[in-house]
Amino acid sequence: MKEQNLDDENANETVTTRLTRHAAVAKKERKWRIDVSNESNRLNIPHGIQAFRVSIEDNILMNNTRNILRVLEKRLLDVNRNCSFLIPKPCGSYELDGSYYLSDGILEQTEIGTYVEPFLEAHTQLIALIAFSQKDHVHSQVEQVLQEFVLDFLSRHTRAIGELYSNDMLNLRTLLHSVRDELLALSIVYNSLSVIITAGIWNYGTVDCFLDRFLAATLYAELRPHPVKQVIGRLQQAILAIFERYFDRLFSTGEIDPILENEFIFQSVKDSAIIQTRRSHCLFWSKLLIKCVESGAMNARRLRTGNCDYQTPDKFSVYLRKALRLKDDCCFITAQKITRSMKYACETCAKNNSSLLFRCVLENDALSQVLKEIESVYTGFAVREMAFDLFGATRTSQHCSIALSFQNSLQLSGFPPEVCERWTIWCNSGLLDDLVIKPKLSWPIYYLIEDKFLCTLNLCLRFLLRLLQAQEALSAVRIDLAVMKELNISRQRLNHLICFIAQPLTAISEIFFAHLQAMLAKKFALVAGAKTLEEAQHILKDLNMHLTNLITRSGSRALIHDAITKLCDRATEVELRLRMDSVSLYDVEEMLKVVRREKDLLVGLGRSMHGTIFTLLQPLLT
Repeated sequence: MKEQNLDDENANETVTTRLTRHAAVAKKERKWRIDVSNESNRLNIPHGIQAFRVSIEDNILMNNTRNILRVLEKRLLDVNRNCSFLIPKPCGSYELDGSYYLSDGILEQTEIGTYVEPFLEAHTQLIALIAFSQKDHVHSQVEQVLQEFVLDFLSRHTRAIGELYSNDMLNLRTLLHSVRDELLALSIVYNSLSVIITAGIWNYGTVDCFLDRFLAATLYAELRPHPVKQVIGRLQQAILAIFERYFDRLFSTGEIDPILENEFIFQSVKDSAIIQTRRSHCLFWSKLLIKCVESGAMNARRLRTGNCDYQTPDKFSVYLRKALRLKDDCCFITAQKITRSMKYACETCAKNNSSLLFRCVLENDALSQVLKEIESVYTGFAVREMAFDLFGATRTSQHCSIALSFQNSLQLSGFPPEVCERWTIWCNSGLLDDLVIKPKLSWPIYYLIEDKFLCTLNLCLRFLLRLLQAQEALSAVRIDLAVMKELNISRQRLNHLICFIAQPLTAISEIFFAHLQAMLAKKFALVAGAKTLEEAQHILKDLNMHLTNLITRSGSRALIHDAITKLCDRATEVELRLRMDSVSLYDVEEMLKVVRREKDLLVGLGRSMHGTIFTLLQPLLT
């Protein structure tokens, strides 16, 4: 019995000695040893002693062993947290101190890098995020939101790591596996913010860099486990909240929130309703989205400048959440769904503002009345009397007031006095090429009928008046010939010249006038039936392009207009020579050559220009 007691004392002494050695961090040959044995369920019995059933004393001894090992593990975690074996580098990363090694009771020495190196990158990322969260003098709203997101993440991260301290199964060998989810979440947060985490100046360019990385991180998270999706989902909620605040005001008032003025690519223009777009290469800002934002904001500001009553549509945030199908709890959204939902919300808000503004245009049948006036004036109906006063064959005076003649012409065409006051005419040089007629349009019709379109209509009107002037000149020649008793040249040859000039000019006048009238009537009917301002503007732009192609002086059409101009010049030349009594047979023959050449040119060009109104010249001139 004494021998057995003596053996038990030797065994207990052996275990106690081993446990004492576990708690030691000793300097050995200039190396720091960290003993980390974690064998709480194993009792070492010396050789030569027979195993026996565990007694109450042995059970107490094993419990004490477990308690001591838990203390050692806690100390190990404290050593890892304090990172006394890490040497900071100037670049912000760390390197390992080679004077440390681990001893786990099985292997004599284990390089500390085996266990620590997997955490070096995470440690660097954590330090960077902490520095970002503690940054002072934050002036950017996006930066402030990201800072709050990082603080929330660090709080969650700290709680998750703290729960591991009470885990009985945690040991050094399972540490990396135990914190894998936390390390993955830390990595995705850092990578999402790494491009801007050290930015000194925040502007739209900085935010664009972040948005590109944000989309990339979202695409990455789509293929990662649920914990990563949760983290990115919380980041998405924070960013979408900024977008909702920004675009709610932009589409409602047409103004950018002053606090968010420099956050995104859009910027206000002083004393203008236009929203300018800065240059950007960010994939988030598609051309369609930019176009919708610009038009929607501009129409929102236009609505505010008028006195029209309208029901305020839903805000941008309502349409965005509807497209995303967001709920109150946090959820992950794919990158494609975010971009599509942003486009949908912007497009819907822009369409609503455009529809509201166009309803104001249609109020009190104002648009229909203005379009009728435009059609009457620029096709020549309402300016017939003015044209007669300027160059009529039977006019009694060579001089007249263009402004008075124009107002008189409008009144004779049935325009009420208040409508006549809205129309003005300019001709500073007194030449037909400088004649300009424009209406004074009221709000909001002047948003639809633009100056560019009115300039094209003035070109068409001047072209018609030029043809009419030439025809009236030939009519004056016929009248003069009828009363002339003596003529130095052959009356037949002169009449032949007059007919040769009048035929193409009359044909062109009829074709152009009929086509202009038909196009205006057709397109104006489509404008009146449009649903949005942009739809009506698109119709007028299409009409403007078509009319521009008719009167342009480029390409083959330049040849046509040159030929018509020469014919008109010959008509006024005949009138002038006849009144000055300076016309000769030679002059008549030379003008006949020119007229025949230009007429043949018109026929040839009309034959080659299929699908245009000039094709009609061929049967009329042959």
